[in-house]
Amino acid sequence: MFEELVTAARFSKVHTWGRFLWGEAGATNSLYEHDGDVAHFDLEGRWQRAKVNGRTLLRGLDGVVLERFGGADGEDVRLTDVRLAHEAVTSLLERARLDAPLLLPGWTVEQLLAEKARFLEAYRPVGIVPPDRYRSLIIQATQGCAYNGCLFCSLYKGQRYRVVPPAELRTHVDKVKAFVGSGLEARRGVFLGEANALAMPQAALLEVFDVLHAELPTLATDVSSFIDAFDDYRTAAELAALRARGLTRVFIGVESGDEPTLAALGKPATVAGVSRLVKSLKAGGVSVGVIFLAGLGRAHVEKSAELLPTLGLDEDDVVYVSPLVVEGRAPFTPSGVEGRVSTSLDVNGLGPLAAQLERRGLANVDAEAEAIELRARLKGRAKVARYDVRRWVYA
Repeated sequence: MFEELVTAARFSKVHTWGRFLWGEAGATNSLYEHDGDVAHFDLEGRWQRAKVNGRTLLRGLDGVVLERFGGADGEDVRLTDVRLAHEAVTSLLERARLDAPLLLPGWTVEQLLAEKARFLEAYRPVGIVPPDRYRSLIIQATQGCAYNGCLFCSLYKGQRYRVVPPAELRTHVDKVKAFVGSGLEARRGVFLGEANALAMPQAALLEVFDVLHAELPTLATDVSSFIDAFDDYRTAAELAALRARGLTRVFIGVESGDEPTLAALGKPATVAGVSRLVKSLKAGGVSVGVIFLAGLGRAHVEKSAELLPTLGLDEDDVVYVSPLVVEGRAPFTPSGVEGRVSTSLDVNGLGPLAAQLERRGLANVDAEAEAIELRARLKGRAKVARYDVRRWVYA
């Protein structure tokens, strides 16, 4: 294995000693133990990903650690014991420090545990972003969700939607920069959070871009965000103005091409409204990511497959298929949202989404099987990919 790693194109510099190899690759450094453990670090020396003691771990900047089981579409992900994860990685580092020809990261378990408090000085708990934006720098230009009525999402329940004023936003950006530190080099653009930053008035949004260009000039040329599928927040001209300031991609939770299904999910969208929004974005020069849920039954699959070809997507766009996660049935909480999810159970012990699925005869739909079918049915010019909220960690 080491022979391949020494000559791997991804490393700009490689150091080997004893059973260990340290590879430098731009904004990420990696430590390998021969036929053993592996850990990857940001430029601040914090571990991000590791395979230790046969366990595959992901560490979030927010202090959460996820463990992955299985692989590909059969993967399962659960929260795991943070201290034990840190101990396993620091143990690897301690073994590697013997006779090491260079200075290795020196974070202790206690320092790594303290990162959660440091994170919360810079951020509110973060929501979920699409997979192609996992390496973006999240900037929380708004708080909460402008709509906050979808049955399948509990991330923002009980929170008031709020646009962060420019002065407060600058303070937030400064704190984020200080916390992320050298890790900024690994970031690919900016993702504007939280749920729907594009719901704010155009003038306020332009002020947000002013802050981004002043504070994050190298990242502000590639900005993305979510937008609701049921409100025409922007004209094509306004979108073109935002594109000129750095807005490159907007993500739309279409969820379904079947309007009765959308109504059952608590989403007041229409097929015509989705089509208008996508066409406005494309006319403004902004690429789109459209997200469909999986696990909602036959009418949903058929109508979604009918809708997609009418949207005029091309190679710059992406289509995501996201298996439906029903509260109370999933064995995990997504990264960064523990303590934020509140569910009102009905008399049968079901959350609102589970109860709605029961009423519609969809309680036993195999979301994984439907996701595979949808990905096949939605193939076109745009890339089609899986979007599993369980895999998200802001690393």
